[in-house]
Amino acid sequence: MSDLFNDQDLLAISNDISDFALLSGGILNQYFKTPGISSKDLDVKFKDKNRSDPVTLADTESQNALKEAIFSKYPNHNIVGEEDEKNDSDITNHVWVIDPLDGTRNFLNGLPIYASSIGLLSDGVPVAGALYIPWPNSEGYLVISAVKGIGITINNNSYIAPIQSEFNASGIVTLPGSFDRRFKFSKDFRDNSGELRMGGSIAYELALLVLGVSQYAVISSSHIWDVAGAIPILFEAGYEIRTIPAKKRINSWIPFESFSHLSDKPKYENYRTRINPILVSPKDQIDYIANNIKIKKPSLLELMKSFVK
Repeated sequence: MSDLFNDQDLLAISNDISDFALLSGGILNQYFKTPGISSKDLDVKFKDKNRSDPVTLADTESQNALKEAIFSKYPNHNIVGEEDEKNDSDITNHVWVIDPLDGTRNFLNGLPIYASSIGLLSDGVPVAGALYIPWPNSEGYLVISAVKGIGITINNNSYIAPIQSEFNASGIVTLPGSFDRRFKFSKDFRDNSGELRMGGSIAYELALLVLGVSQYAVISSSHIWDVAGAIPILFEAGYEIRTIPAKKRINSWIPFESFSHLSDKPKYENYRTRINPILVSPKDQIDYIANNIKIKKPSLLELMKSFVK
């Protein structure tokens, strides 16, 4: 990582990133559809012809506020947001990657399973992250944040994640809805793989790992902004992350340490690409789980397409 942050920098980032998440979450709360109470007009638009990818005023106002707050503290850094327009320019090595509202469909329908995700990368290495999620506590939310080497805070209180050392076959796990199309369990693991939940928000599901609610997660297809806020927190919590590098024709999970493709391609649009699948699990369980979840072999047509590229 070039231009490493010193201890003073990291401490400032730790304080700031929690404030950024709280700012974003406060804006989302103003728009959330509370049962029996009218909410602000969300002015829903769609980013695709199939009307499957909505964007609302909550997304855009939250992102604009985050950008203003981040630039006021870190004017020499860059920001990549989900709601940005295409940009072909170069980018610096310190980049804030933000998803102002992950789980927009849930949010639109009044389901309080969503997140605001903020991550700081340096040459593709996750340095700091924060997640805002609604939660049934006295504040009505959790701001979970972490900085590399400093640890985790929740609502500004130090936090140690309750990591289980042994796999619990009846514990909650989160998998993508498309799991069966891309992955398969080993025969012996299939009936003992955990109680499945699908939240509709990748960042929220990853927060559940940190909170000890679920014990492993598979993310099939996401953008960097879906996971950048959670990854530093997961590392500090004691989780291991693995991925499958598709271009290398490897059909097994290997350790994930950084978004390595960003270090030698400092272009804005490289931060907006989809990433390879990831598996997140406690370190003591990762080998067992990784050995029992495999990528399905591609069809002949898929193989032919990959050679053409």
